[in-house]
Amino acid sequence: MPEPTELREPTARDVHMANLFDSLDGDPTTRSELRGLVARKYPAAGDMMPETLIHKAVAPELKTLRDERAAWNKERLEAAQQKEREEWHAKLRAAGIAAADIPAVEKIAQERGNVDPEALALYYKETKRVATPGPQGWGVMLPGSKGSGAFFEKSPLSGTSIGQDWQRWRRERAEKDFADIKAGRPLDPVDA
Repeated sequence: MPEPTELREPTARDVHMANLFDSLDGDPTTRSELRGLVARKYPAAGDMMPETLIHKAVAPELKTLRDERAAWNKERLEAAQQKEREEWHAKLRAAGIAAADIPAVEKIAQERGNVDPEALALYYKETKRVATPGPQGWGVMLPGSKGSGAFFEKSPLSGTSIGQDWQRWRRERAEKDFADIKAGRPLDPVDA
């Protein structure tokens, strides 16, 4: 084995390794990784490389700058989200949603995945609308009592006893449907 102080003639392998090292060191995308590998394998040599010395000198400052930049980006993102949310609330108020109802609309938007304020306002209004009561009468509307699809009002109080007409109609209707099923005829879809 030759002494470290002795110089020997470089072999073809040595030349190829030197060329490989130069090409990797010359490429900016692989330089830092290559220097990191050398620094890990040979710590004494790593401490003499300019990149390692510079990195050790500026690492605390870089960390501080990166932290400040991350905080600044977070503040900008929060401000942009707040502005967008305020614009969205303004569109909801313009569509007729009260300020007190906006949290409920936001919940619906999250559940349904819809962010269109006009569509959400319409949906919210429709779900909160109370149906107006219709006229209340004693009669019961029975479909198909007078012709196809016509409604005829039969009163349960119109017979000699309460509900006699209603019971008779139910019995007749059941007998007709049973006869239709037995004969293989389809049921009347209006009356079914």
